[in-house]
Amino acid sequence: QQKKTKPARVEAVRLATVLLGTMDPAVTTYICTAGSRERKVKPGILYVAFREGIAKHSQASGLNEFEGADEYFEELSTMLEDTRKVLQNHHLSRAVGSKVLLDLFSRDPLYHLCDLSSHAPPMSIDRPFVQVLSAGEGHSEDGDESPFTDCATEARRLLFLFLADPAKSPVLGHFSSGVHVHSVVNVILRLLQSEHAGDQLRRFLVFALKTSPPLLVEFLRAISIPDASKEYAFMTGIRFLSILFQEGPSVKDTLVHGKVSSTVDNDAAGVVLVLWPTKIRRQALGKAIQSSNPLVVLECLKFVCHALRRFEEWKRSGVILDTLKSKVSVEFAQSLPDIQVLLSVRSKYENHAVAK
Repeated sequence: QQKKTKPARVEAVRLATVLLGTMDPAVTTYICTAGSRERKVKPGILYVAFREGIAKHSQASGLNEFEGADEYFEELSTMLEDTRKVLQNHHLSRAVGSKVLLDLFSRDPLYHLCDLSSHAPPMSIDRPFVQVLSAGEGHSEDGDESPFTDCATEARRLLFLFLADPAKSPVLGHFSSGVHVHSVVNVILRLLQSEHAGDQLRRFLVFALKTSPPLLVEFLRAISIPDASKEYAFMTGIRFLSILFQEGPSVKDTLVHGKVSSTVDNDAAGVVLVLWPTKIRRQALGKAIQSSNPLVVLECLKFVCHALRRFEEWKRSGVILDTLKSKVSVEFAQSLPDIQVLLSVRSKYENHAVAK
């Protein structure tokens, strides 16, 4: 039987791994470059490997059909680890340049890393997200994982560094272009909505948003939650927003950084954008508050309470013109559920409280 030829993406990863291992500024810059059609410059091998070599899991499952799949995942893991080392090496990453590194990670590679990282061992109290952020040089956290699982673990380490370490990430702190903000927020949403999203992952996402306040503005524009009829998904989504409002970036920090990065306008609409998710409509939330499931009602009321606390926090955050306070108060009130809906909760559960 004729031996199957290894896909070109496999060879691209192998060559990229060898060259990346030199940790030489000139070599690293050359293999990371996106190339240029106008100048007739071809893209570097690492740039190609990040797009063709890091396959989505649906593609990755087919990699086991050829001989040496384990070796391939080991080399892919090494490539991801060495890329992380480049970002962690201040002098090397500075020599390569933020523009080259931004191009390296733009669009598809981030989504591939996101999909691959979902197959890493679940985080837990014993394996918190802070441990992933401060991971050592080893590929396996347990010492007995498969090459594919090790590869997924390394993908998660690189992705977490990219999303939550402003000192080393090529994108955090370079938000002059809305495209970069949009790409990072899309990855955060992808992770949040994945079926593997657990408590530690959600806490990491809150940490990532707190680390880079300008991301919160675009996130609150983009985030949506399922209909209340899908009770578990709805409660998970609304509870995440409650935690984000409670533990995430403050209103003041978000507004300050947002204005600097031009993601927030200096008006009432800009302030309300930081106080309330754009796609959470008062009618839908009011309907959820009238749900027959008391847990759904509870999560809704917690969210409203945290939103009101953020509003009060903003009013106390500094010298604010009375006219701006008045405009924000009116617009913010229009986002909240109708007062009659909120009062109906008290009458609905009043008898239960007396009985208890």
